[in-house]
Amino acid sequence: MDQIGQAVHAFPGIGNIKLIGESVREYLSPLFIAAENYIDNDRHKIRSANFFLRATSGIRMMDFTKGQLLMQDALEYLQEQCSKRKKFRVKNEWVGTIDGREEGLFGWISANYILGSLTENVTINKQQINNYQSSPEDNVDSYGFIDFGGGSLQIAFELPYSFIHQSAMITPADIVHVEVETMQQKLESLEKSYGKEDDQIERDKQMKYVYVRSFEGWGRERMFDVLQEEMVYEIVNKIRNDDDAFDGGLARIEDNKIVAVVDHPCIPVGVDNVIFHLEGLTYHTFLRQ
Repeated sequence: MDQIGQAVHAFPGIGNIKLIGESVREYLSPLFIAAENYIDNDRHKIRSANFFLRATSGIRMMDFTKGQLLMQDALEYLQEQCSKRKKFRVKNEWVGTIDGREEGLFGWISANYILGSLTENVTINKQQINNYQSSPEDNVDSYGFIDFGGGSLQIAFELPYSFIHQSAMITPADIVHVEVETMQQKLESLEKSYGKEDDQIERDKQMKYVYVRSFEGWGRERMFDVLQEEMVYEIVNKIRNDDDAFDGGLARIEDNKIVAVVDHPCIPVGVDNVIFHLEGLTYHTFLRQ
């Protein structure tokens, strides 16, 4: 996030940078500069900052060796930049690829932190889950999270403690235990622990049980790739099987490219021209409105 709360991001994902001829340094440089400007702002009073780079499905889905080399290049760039600045630190273990479960959990934590449910006492309207007996330990005051990312889809949401043990559909491997401490709890802990050493302070933390699942290959960009392949093959099959395809306006040749009419429910409303690339060929498709 920048100084006014806007997300700073690079597109496409880091897993694509070598495909479009950009180096790792050129890709990461704007992000590093944005972070540096934020940290150096006097009003934030940040003494030091740790840099973490966590790659997700784009790297997970590529060749393992290629992904490792790419992340090593990124680590070397960050180490070089941090060595020039006293405020910044980076360690080897802070740069790497995370699995889908970690990705979903980090997303859930980030969303709920921004919305205040992890730092404040927040009451959220929620619907009762049918067919389970509640208990005093049940306390679900957080927001659910869904990330329709590039290569994968993540969902994460908190479940009532008693529901976890009553549902045959939930396994221990699906649940992540997250300890949180609201600002009010921190203040109460400080009042109780006045004059005590830090390791003697009793923390009144709350346990949250977060269900996390990741679906590899179901991300927005990956699904569009699948849709693209289906539509192109549909176009090709129509042209092959319809002798009147060109005479009837279904398709035409333009600049040595196939230009065809497509009608598909997954294309956004208002889009009238999509360019597909498949197996080295380019297809221009004009969509029926």
